[in-house]
Amino acid sequence: MVDYLKENLITNRLILSPPYLTKAEQLLSFYLHNRTFHAPFENIKPDEFYTPHGIKALLQHQIQDQDSNRGLYFALSLSNSDEVIGTISCSNIVYGPFCSTFLGYRLSHSSLHHGYMREALEAVISFGCKEYNLHRFEANIMPGNHASIHLVESLGFKHEGYSPEYLYIAGRWEGHNHYVYINPHWALSS
Repeated sequence: MVDYLKENLITNRLILSPPYLTKAEQLLSFYLHNRTFHAPFENIKPDEFYTPHGIKALLQHQIQDQDSNRGLYFALSLSNSDEVIGTISCSNIVYGPFCSTFLGYRLSHSSLHHGYMREALEAVISFGCKEYNLHRFEANIMPGNHASIHLVESLGFKHEGYSPEYLYIAGRWEGHNHYVYINPHWALSS
């Protein structure tokens, strides 16, 4: 699996770069330019995160996760630019009888309403199903995030339930809806 991780995923309009190929400067710029926009949906990050050192530490952590098959991470760029416009993570990959991951994603406020995240998620989910043989992708979404709910539903995710006070977001405990995509082609590995 590791060989696949050191190549970009390419879609019609996007390049999805794993942390090995992600440029820290562009990723830092993405986080800085979208800090306020993403704040209502994320945990509060320390100021150190928004520095070159903080982003390099993030990329190093992602590389370690990918090397140990515990995660998949991608920075999204348009095919004609090296500007990062979004990120996708498949974190906490667990194999054995679970074969599951938590899906996370964020897009730049200036890149909304173009279908970029749908295109990117289709590629990542397909990759995770085919190359990692993942059975289940779980997306946990705050009930008021209607755009994200619509996106996952359009990709075939099913609502499984609601957990009150699920994640500590923006300084308070927030309930989340659980949406799940099941790999229709999953096969028991030998």
